[in-house]
Amino acid sequence: MKHDASHWIQQQKDPMPICARLESNAIESLKEFLSNQRAIVGSNREAMLWLRIGLIERPHDIVQTATNGIPAYIHGIVHRLEGDYWNANYWFRRVGDSILVNKISTVVTQQCNVHSFAPAEFTTQIESWNRSKDSTKLAELGRIATQEWEALWAML
Repeated sequence: MKHDASHWIQQQKDPMPICARLESNAIESLKEFLSNQRAIVGSNREAMLWLRIGLIERPHDIVQTATNGIPAYIHGIVHRLEGDYWNANYWFRRVGDSILVNKISTVVTQQCNVHSFAPAEFTTQIESWNRSKDSTKLAELGRIATQEWEALWAML
C-alpha cells in the first residue's frame, strides 16, 4: 500500500508543517486519493497523510486509543503540531520501541546533517521556535519534520 500513495506524497512540495493548520490546498487531493484507496482509511497510513499537510483532527481520531508503537508516535506528532508539547512528549515516551525511535533518529541525522535527533528534543526546539517565531529556524525545523515524517512513513 505504501507505494500507492507515493505519487500524492511527491506532489507535496512544502515541508512538513511544524504547527497544525486549519486549511490546506491539498485537502481535496487527499480526499480524492483516499476515496480511491479505501483499504487505508482508518489506518496509520491515513493518519500520516493528514499529518503531512498539517491537519490533526482526523489523525487524532485514528490514533487516540493507541498505547504504544507507531500509533503512539503519530499521536505525539499530532500533539506537537497542536502546540500541546507536554502531551506530545508523553506520547513519544509511550512509543516504547527504541528500535523505531533509533531508526527515525538515524534517518533524520543523516538526511538533515544534524548531530542528533530525539522526538522530545525536537519538540522542545519547535516550542522554542513557537515563542520566538525566528524565521531563520523555520526552514530547518520544516526540513527535520519532513525527514521525521518520511522515516516514519517508510516503517508503515
